[in-house]
Amino acid sequence: MRINKTILFSFLLSLCAPLFMTSCMDDGMGYELGEDMVDDDSRIVMVDTVSINVSTFMLDSLITTNTERVVVGNLNDPYVGKTQTQTRLQFLCNFYPTMDNTAVFDSINLEMHSDGYFYGDTLNMQEVKVYPLKEFIDPDDYSDDANTFYNVNSIDYDVNKLLGEKLFRPSYNKDSVLRVPLSKDLGKRLFDLAFDKNDSLVNVDEFKDILPGLVLVPGEQSQLVTGFAAPLDSISSGKTPPQIVVYYHDKIDDETKSFVINYTLPDYMYNTFTSDFEGGVLEGLKHDNEVTLSSKDIGDVSYVQGGNGLVTRLNFRNMKDLQYIGPGMVASAVLILKPLQGSYNDDNLKLPKMLAPYIVDKKNKILTPLLADDGETPIMGYLYEDPMFQDNTEYRIDITSFIKSEFREEKEWDRSLILQLPSVDENRAVDRLILDHGNKNNIELELYYIVSELD
Repeated sequence: MRINKTILFSFLLSLCAPLFMTSCMDDGMGYELGEDMVDDDSRIVMVDTVSINVSTFMLDSLITTNTERVVVGNLNDPYVGKTQTQTRLQFLCNFYPTMDNTAVFDSINLEMHSDGYFYGDTLNMQEVKVYPLKEFIDPDDYSDDANTFYNVNSIDYDVNKLLGEKLFRPSYNKDSVLRVPLSKDLGKRLFDLAFDKNDSLVNVDEFKDILPGLVLVPGEQSQLVTGFAAPLDSISSGKTPPQIVVYYHDKIDDETKSFVINYTLPDYMYNTFTSDFEGGVLEGLKHDNEVTLSSKDIGDVSYVQGGNGLVTRLNFRNMKDLQYIGPGMVASAVLILKPLQGSYNDDNLKLPKMLAPYIVDKKNKILTPLLADDGETPIMGYLYEDPMFQDNTEYRIDITSFIKSEFREEKEWDRSLILQLPSVDENRAVDRLILDHGNKNNIELELYYIVSELD
């Protein structure tokens, strides 16, 4: 069968637009790919019956240093279970504030600026509690990589020394400031050090004995997760980092003044994420890359969630069967996935706008991001929303480069794809996605295959 050369341009356009479903193998598809890709002794078939093995597992760890976000709260999710987030951070003072001898201490606050991130029921109140850490934050004690913390690291804090707490209603205003009143004993001690120009205020080794660091813990009333700005560079970003602010007044003019204990380098701040799957379908999952739950065993769904590292794994091992169609090559492969209806909404549980595919080996070790044919451009999956009919809401991911590379391998396929949140959100958000595999139309691979028909 010869391909009509007048249809070349039409096919190229069809690769850029959404691909339409045809029969399992349409021998009548007369698309032309250009003289460099196919010759006159070729035909194109579309294959839409590829079987994909889908499962869920938990990444062994995620780097949560330098995330530019303090994230704290509880998420009680009917699908994923319970997720708690905490942030540990450190403060230091590297100067003596200018202060008259008539200054009198007033109060002390932990002050943080919202970065606009919320996930969960924003109609509920949020509660944040602040405790002192038991030891100084030092990444070298917890990782082989300098200045790196992971979501599974945890520095203990003194639960019997509550420094402050605040019950508040979340605000979507990025300029809003959360002020958590801290212990006046701590404030008075810091004020006295500044007043006396005591070396302990500016000497790191001495100051860390006074305040090794703080941990922000959600209170029992918290039913959502909230984000606050923690920029790598407050000057260039224009964002204000967390601060400990000591307020005082002058006895002579009664003017209120303050000085700041600064948030230190971002290397000394990290987020932790704790999951509780007890009693749910995900019970038994843990941070090890090894325990894998097949979608067939958990209600024909799979999971993706940031923070705790839940990922969906896709295996295409039977793709080698395409060789029985005839010798040829893959022209295009687009993966289509649909979120479970009823598992999301536009208010509290929004769908992630993008998904990041990665290639993993048979032990679920991440090898590389999925890249385009140029070997440099990362491939992303994008959400296409239908506000009227959820049936048409879906994610589309062009995985042509992955399928092509696997076909070039002569050995059995031992690599798979995983889907997770993009790196900018994976370690600082709890957004989640439940993918539905309950019927054939909810997960598809639209694959165009060029078959050579040389005699």
